[in-house]
Amino acid sequence: MKKNEDILQDKKLNEIISKAILKCKKNNTKNGIPNTFIKNNKIFFEMPDGKITDINPFDK
Repeated sequence: MKKNEDILQDKKLNEIISKAILKCKKNNTKNGIPNTFIKNNKIFFEMPDGKITDINPFDK
């Protein structure tokens, strides 16, 4: 069983990571770079205009 101290440390680390991911996603969108994610073991790309596709834009 985790101690309260470990739980608080995990929570803080998750907050830091979540903020970093959000910052990177916003920066990618601003610079015209698609964000990549996996859902149901399939790779998807969120284009800067918000469109989601499974076609790899980096293969062009």
